[in-house]
This record gives sequence, structure tokens and C-alpha cells, in this order.
Amino acid sequence: MKKVQQKLLFSLATAVALSSLSGLAVSKGKSEAQNKPEWFVRIALEVNDQKAINKVVLGQLKECKKLCPQHRVKPFSPMVKSGSEKGILFINGYGETFADYHGIKGNDSWGITVLGAPGSEVKLEWDASALESSREKSRITYVETPFDSKMWKRIRIIDLETLDVYEMPEDGSLTVKFGSQESSRNFRVVLGPIKADYFDPASGAIKHIKENQPEVLRQRRGVKKGGKFGLPPG
Repeated sequence: MKKVQQKLLFSLATAVALSSLSGLAVSKGKSEAQNKPEWFVRIALEVNDQKAINKVVLGQLKECKKLCPQHRVKPFSPMVKSGSEKGILFINGYGETFADYHGIKGNDSWGITVLGAPGSEVKLEWDASALESSREKSRITYVETPFDSKMWKRIRIIDLETLDVYEMPEDGSLTVKFGSQESSRNFRVVLGPIKADYFDPASGAIKHIKENQPEVLRQRRGVKKGGKFGLPPG
């Protein structure tokens, strides 16, 4: 399917104004969450037209209360510490992972870090699937189903370097240019209203990079069984 380039929606100033209204949607979002499907979005990375070694997947599963450590996929070797990899990953209190599932709720967000190269052109591409789970004793299996097109209208991506907010259309992409001294950049994928605190730097990612690859921070400005990668293990 042809990839669709994203559209810039707004930047930080507009988001701050909108965030004052986000509370109005919280109670509605909580009541609707019970009926929300299980799903995942898979994001791939290209750096200067070369595909990165990995993809990441984020989403929501009913079996997860809040976080879902049982479905985290860790790199075979630390990507940040090696300093030579071009990739995309989640960096949080669990270290580096390629998968980050949360529990079902109306509004949510995920921070991701892209490792590129100074001056490089970085392209993120994504697709998604809904999931249907079934349980037999202690075993849970998942089957992919079509993703609800209405969900796309609720998903945004924030560039935490420029503070711009973009829509994430179905089977879309986002292309950004790294600065001449920029080796990594943080983004935030948001489901639901944009809040002002979503624009805060991904402090966990910055701390992890600082501890494992100090030169990257100095250069900064300012699946398993069941099918395609991203499907939770059966």
C-alpha cells in the first residue's frame, strides 16, 4: 500500500492551549476504554534510505494491567552502548526494548528514541493491526484483525526536538532531518488529547544515553509465534 506522508498539525503553543481542555475528555475516555479493542502499531525506521536493523511495536492489551513486561522484547546487545547502530527503540526504566504494550485505556502515550547519524535523513513508517485474544487455561493467543480507521484519528506523533505535532495517517510516514551534530532524537506517540507535559524531554532516554554513550548526549541539540513481528507471543 502506498505510504502517505504525515501532516503537521500544530506546535507546542497550540498544544498548551488545547491541554487545558483535555480534562473534559478524560472521563469520557475512561468510560469508553472498556470497549476499546486490543491493538498494536508497528514502526519501522530508515536512515538515509537504508532500513534500520529493527522495528518497534506499541499498543494496548487486555491482559496488561498498566504495563506489560511479559511482552517486552530486548535487543540482543545494547544499541546505545555500541554507538554504531541505527535503530529505533523504547528507553525506560526497563532499559532498551523493542516492544511496549500497555493496558487498555482511553488515552495513552509512548516515548521512543531514534538513533541515527549527524546530518542524516530519518524516515519513520508505520502500520497497525487490531488483535483478538482468546484464553485457554493459562495460555493466551492472538489473531490479527483489521485496524479501526477511526483509531487513526486519535493517534499523533510529537517530535520532541522541534516540538511539532503530526497526525499519523493509516500506513503513513514521517521524514525528519537530523542536525549536523545530532545523533539521536526523541518522539512521543500519543493516543487521545495532546497534553502540555507530553512535550517534556524523555528524561529516561537521555539518562540512559548519557550513562551508556556520553558522546551521543554531547552531540544532541539542547515477534514471536503468531505471525508478523509485533504480535504478542501465544
